[in-house]
Amino acid sequence: MENTDQKSALPRVSEQVGLLSRIVFENHALRFSTELLGCFALYSLLLPLYQTLGVPDPWTGLSAWLVSCLAVALVDHLYLMPPHFILREAISLSSRGMTKEALLLLDGLYVQSKIPLPELLYRTTRASFLTAGELFSEAKDELELALHAGLPRDRYLSWKGELASLEGDYAKAREIIQLGSKELGASPLLTLELAFILFRERRDLREARRAFEEVLKLPNAEHRSGIPTHGLSKGLIAVCRLWTGYAEEAIDELTVACDRLTAFYAGDERARSTLALLHLERALYCVTHREREAGQRSFHAACLLAADKQLQRLSSRVGEILQEQ
Repeated sequence: MENTDQKSALPRVSEQVGLLSRIVFENHALRFSTELLGCFALYSLLLPLYQTLGVPDPWTGLSAWLVSCLAVALVDHLYLMPPHFILREAISLSSRGMTKEALLLLDGLYVQSKIPLPELLYRTTRASFLTAGELFSEAKDELELALHAGLPRDRYLSWKGELASLEGDYAKAREIIQLGSKELGASPLLTLELAFILFRERRDLREARRAFEEVLKLPNAEHRSGIPTHGLSKGLIAVCRLWTGYAEEAIDELTVACDRLTAFYAGDERARSTLALLHLERALYCVTHREREAGQRSFHAACLLAADKQLQRLSSRVGEILQEQ
């Protein structure tokens, strides 16, 4: 197991996270709006200058607008977007099972980036890498740092319960979620995580299905994968139905859920492991029920999406069955 304790306390270039950090790493709609305003502001400055220089009238407005857009695009390409692309590449490395490389890239961005990486984003991203890499002890430490950096308590408790269940301590995981529900009341994230715990345990998928159905009765929220709780729950309800006697209907429901969620969220690196899980569940059912071609398609889709350690056991099982057929 790699040593990540020292990395969690790396020195910081700047602790101040302003508008620039938020538009680069978190709010891309705001970035686009700010750049558009920048184009208009620069245009309003260049137009009188071009008129003063005697630029021919038909070309004055067009040339001023083109130069304004080009200047803003260069600032975006050379200064604003490189840190964002580095962060995306780190998340992509993690989803492919390259935890050490992902952590090194993320830590380098956190220390060296001219645009400060928000503390909360850094801590939660680092915790997700450690979780995907099954470095659970380090992930717990990082999660505590994320809580101090401003992670909402319902997200903290749901993640803490997830880590306990991934370690195989399902009783402790349920206790964490139940105590959190008493403290915070009905929470979509806590309810979803309780359903996930039952799903991972695989003792009673009917109970897990009912738990996912409870999520649909609560307000929609964003899971840490970036997928809304309602959309994710519908996909997992189909998986539960698949293995509890409703396969004829559930296989179509799961196919629709996989296609729809993949179409909307495959571009978000955070969502890829969860999407791959849905595809692998579909593939497992298909290959164990003599639908080799459909299973192979789902298996290949899952492999293209993600290959982290949490998926490797299920992926290996599907791959072995495909080889035997």
